[in-house]
Amino acid sequence: MNTNNLILNQSSDFIVECIGEVDDYVYDIEVDDNHNFFGNDILVHNSLYVDIDPLMQMYISRNPDSSMEQRVNKADELHNKLIQPAIDNAYQDLHKYMNSLEHLMFMDREIIASSAFWTAKKKYAAVVWDSEGDRVYDDTGHLTYKLKVMGLETQKSSTPPFAQKALKKAIEIMLTKDESDLQKYVKKVKEEYRSQPLDQIAQISSVNGFDKYIDTNLWVTLKGAGQNHKAAAAYNKLQQYHKDLEPIKSGDKIYMLRLTIPNTVGEVFGWPTGTKPPKEFNLDLENMMDLNTMIEKGFDAPLKLMAEAIGWQHEKKASLSSLFEI
Repeated sequence: MNTNNLILNQSSDFIVECIGEVDDYVYDIEVDDNHNFFGNDILVHNSLYVDIDPLMQMYISRNPDSSMEQRVNKADELHNKLIQPAIDNAYQDLHKYMNSLEHLMFMDREIIASSAFWTAKKKYAAVVWDSEGDRVYDDTGHLTYKLKVMGLETQKSSTPPFAQKALKKAIEIMLTKDESDLQKYVKKVKEEYRSQPLDQIAQISSVNGFDKYIDTNLWVTLKGAGQNHKAAAAYNKLQQYHKDLEPIKSGDKIYMLRLTIPNTVGEVFGWPTGTKPPKEFNLDLENMMDLNTMIEKGFDAPLKLMAEAIGWQHEKKASLSSLFEI
């Protein structure tokens, strides 16, 4: 049964519709204090970040021995005394200007962060010291930070597990250390990539649309097939000769490896998540996989985009001038 457009519930007020698997954020309208509101019957989630660094630098210059908690307290005080009243007054003015029946637009402070970067709307990371009044303390009782990551590759289920962990650590370095630290870490990660288990560096994908993109008699892919369809077809083509193994079915999740060409399988190979590649297939995947492409797509490309957002290079580049340095 195709569930991609299945209507699960319907009334005169709303329709609940299955949209299939999506690798993105959704918001639960039943969660209290979730920063959502309805405008023209559309659910809206809004955030606006305000830079108060000039004010904080002034405070720190006058209080150089202040603790991080004291600085966070000062940032919270600035918000309560300056920013929140200005926002409230602006919305009150808007309410009067629009002559609306009732004032229903409110904004509350979400986080206090010491550093952050954005690669696009709703794609960002921040070092958070206070989240809506909640704070985290270490074993010694000192305030510590929590890393907040939204919409970046660390949050996507398709990102290989090893790359997820490595990218999260890289993000933390970008927000708390310097460019040379990041470059050293990237070099270390790339050296460790080859020694990782296959299920840690393989991309994870669901496989839908078998009938549309795969000839299930010959197990070859059709026009418009994605890498996930090719990976599943490659597995099932070999599974035909090993009936004791379960085939990949439409809707299953698979691990997916890119392979170097030429080989006896194809450009990509997959197998069901939660399992290991069948020994019965006699495939030397460790030596068949295209590790450079997997590192590029799973780790390098997303990290490069993040680093460029703050004007950094994630890898140290050789230059002609460096050849003449003594």
